[in-house]
Amino acid sequence: MRTMLAALVAGLVTNTATGCVPFGCGGADPEQVAAFTAHAGGSIGVGDGGVDGVAATPTGVWVLRDGALAIDEYDQLGGTRIDTIAVELVLGEHASGLAWDGEALWVGVTGGESAYALRIDAMHHVSRKVTLPAAVADLAVDGGNLVTVSGGGGYQWIDPDDGKLMASIPVRRLASVAAVATHGTETWVAQPGSPALVYDDAGTLLATVDVAAIASASTPLHMTFVGDQLVVVNGATATTYTIAR
Repeated sequence: MRTMLAALVAGLVTNTATGCVPFGCGGADPEQVAAFTAHAGGSIGVGDGGVDGVAATPTGVWVLRDGALAIDEYDQLGGTRIDTIAVELVLGEHASGLAWDGEALWVGVTGGESAYALRIDAMHHVSRKVTLPAAVADLAVDGGNLVTVSGGGGYQWIDPDDGKLMASIPVRRLASVAAVATHGTETWVAQPGSPALVYDDAGTLLATVDVAAIASASTPLHMTFVGDQLVVVNGATATTYTIAR
């Protein structure tokens, strides 16, 4: 599980005894950050209809179908469907966001004023249900923690054992964070119509990236990494990018 030391040093996590709560207590973004370049590799149709989440695993790519209570695995983007997991929800709930923790899938669920994440193991069983502090637009896994976005101005680190909010990282350059992905020690966040932003493992803005599929996207928007390639999914179209740093 991610240690909070780096974030504490960066001033991003503040004890609530000071009267300052997570989200907005950290320092300003660096004045100058790197500009990564995204080179498009092509667009591919994925799933049937829209997509509400995407996650890459060593065996393929999982796609959460929009409006359907199922997660489909494909051998590759735009390839053959090789597995399906049914997701049981109650009336009024909506699944959004998909992530892989190295052993199992996580799917985010929002219904009314409640939100939670389900961990689904290799046998398609729900092995854990974790209550989340806010609605889920998208999620990822980083260093053992869940990383969630709810459409607000930041992203959250969540303890996957009990749903405890470990930290909230403000994203000052986006009004509404719609998508999140992780790659190594980096956290990528995005909003349609804006450059993607890359944060390091201390929650400090590291780089901006102009990504055409994000600039022209609508919501829902989702991202993942397949190896070192960024995959942006909007509607039923996935676009791959090679990132030059």
